[in-house]
Amino acid sequence: MLKKIPLLILFAALFASCGKTPSIPLNQTDFHLQIPAAATEEFFSRVKHLAMDRTGNFYILDVDKSTVSKFDATGAFIKELIAYGSGDGYVNRPSTVQIIDTTLILHNLGSLQFYSLDGQFRKSIPIGGRGAVTVSPDGLILVNRMGDKAQFGYCLEIYDDSGALLNTFRSPRSAFYQLAGVDFAFAAFTPTGDIAYVPTLLDSAFLYDRSGKLLLKKKLEPIRNSETTTFVFHMEDMYVNEQGIFILRVNPELTNETIFCQTIDQYDFKFNRIKSFVLPQAVTIGIDAEPWAPWYHKFVVAGDRFYLMVSHPLEHLKVFEPVTSSSAANS
Repeated sequence: MLKKIPLLILFAALFASCGKTPSIPLNQTDFHLQIPAAATEEFFSRVKHLAMDRTGNFYILDVDKSTVSKFDATGAFIKELIAYGSGDGYVNRPSTVQIIDTTLILHNLGSLQFYSLDGQFRKSIPIGGRGAVTVSPDGLILVNRMGDKAQFGYCLEIYDDSGALLNTFRSPRSAFYQLAGVDFAFAAFTPTGDIAYVPTLLDSAFLYDRSGKLLLKKKLEPIRNSETTTFVFHMEDMYVNEQGIFILRVNPELTNETIFCQTIDQYDFKFNRIKSFVLPQAVTIGIDAEPWAPWYHKFVVAGDRFYLMVSHPLEHLKVFEPVTSSSAANS
């Protein structure tokens, strides 16, 4: 019996190593946004939402100036697509921007507006209130009303492509809700049409179908250094594409109203973690005091590149890619 113990330990160690998620370090590339030289004032005021089309062009939403600016894949400025104003084709305090095929979708105050990728107005659908809005490829509209219990009631809403409400269902809240009465979460359609839902301060992720039926609840891995008495968002953003579900996780230690990005974890569509991409220690994003701030998309993923909005006033967008043996040798 004693001779079998080392073998059992060996098999246990092998089993544990097989289940370990690969940890992949990221390096920053030399990508930079090329702001127009003719700008007479600071070009951006408060950039909080980022989208990318299939050719690699960037669409950056400035919520203070109520503008959407388009840049090409090299970072060169193309044009300001949409500007502040009232009525169709203009925006006032927009909150989210999304690209589906050749359509740019903008959640404006009180409506969802649809444009071509060159900024030509197409249509508007009335969607009132604040919240994160995501549109599925077949036109269903998902509104995440998390944030303020008195106003939004902690629910997810689904509308058809004309703006008619189809379904409303409640979603889980974290323990922090009991203390402060506020909570935040991320929700998005997966490529199969289900709804991925991740509260920022809850240790589980959820998958719903469009009727609100719970398909899956999965406990997520704890992040490092989570011992803190200061409230920050441990999960700062979620991005979903054909490659999987990506969650931006941050170090909960707060320094000068800045939080440090830690990892971008990649999951399959059943919330099994596939990879953990480790960001350089110096990457930071600012904290926004507005109650809907966590809904702004701070990063996108395209292929093996990660595009992240940052808090530095002169460097609004940083691009990262996995460290290779050649890049490690040159660093």
